[in-house]
Formats: sequence, structure tokens, C-alpha cells
Amino acid sequence: HLWSINAFITDYCERQEFQLTDVVIDDGSGICAIREDIAEKLNFPYEHAPILCQQFDGAVVEHGDLIRNLPVTIGSVRVYVQAYVLPSIGPEMILGGPFEAVVRLGKETMDGARPVYQIRDPASRGVSIEIIGHVRKAGKQGF
Repeated sequence: HLWSINAFITDYCERQEFQLTDVVIDDGSGICAIREDIAEKLNFPYEHAPILCQQFDGAVVEHGDLIRNLPVTIGSVRVYVQAYVLPSIGPEMILGGPFEAVVRLGKETMDGARPVYQIRDPASRGVSIEIIGHVRKAGKQGF
């Protein structure tokens, strides 16, 4: 199973908050990424920053758009991630290694089933929350 969590992202003008229900925490990814159709709704400026990415099928492709300081809220914790805009990932967003480092992510399993993620708020000392993952909806397994 791939597990996902819920998150909220505020658009560039801070007028609207979007709920994402398919956010994958991927400890094997060296980047954070957001699906292109979601990014377009947020109206954040893109910066050209080429990166080579290997897809699940082994193909290596170059992507070049990055959103800097994208506000992502999980529970009561808000972090700002540098997210690459990718056209063909399955989940709405992937939170990789950079996210895990900022929130000092911890992961446990609950009764051998769903994971429980412990996320620390980088803006406060010692405050952390627990988020329970849910089974990722069937669909395109993309990037």
C-alpha cells in the first residue's frame, strides 16, 4: 500500500485554501513535488530550476519548474516547502526528504496497519502532532 495524508495549501494571494487528500510522504524521494493541475490553481510564480527525475518505470526526464516557499498545513503545523511542478505524478503532492528534515518526521505503525506520522512544528519548540495515514486511493501510480 501507498499511504497518504490530508493537507491544506493556501493560494498565492492567500484568499483561498485548498484541501488535498492524496499527499504522499515519500522517504525515498529527494524532492517535494506538486502535480501540475493542482499548482495551476494556486497561482504561485514558477522559477526555472531544471532537475532530472527518475520515474517508477525507470525513465529519466527533466523538469524545470519550482515553486518556492509553498505553504503546506498539516494539522496545526505549517511548513514552507520548495516544490517541483510535475505533470504526471499520481498523488496531488509528494513530500520527500526536505520536508522530513524540516519537521523531523517520525513514523510508527498502529496495530501493524496504518502508519502514524509524528510531525514537529519547526516554528515552535517541542510541539508535535500525530497524523494517521490512510490508504491511497487506487489510480495512476505516476511518478
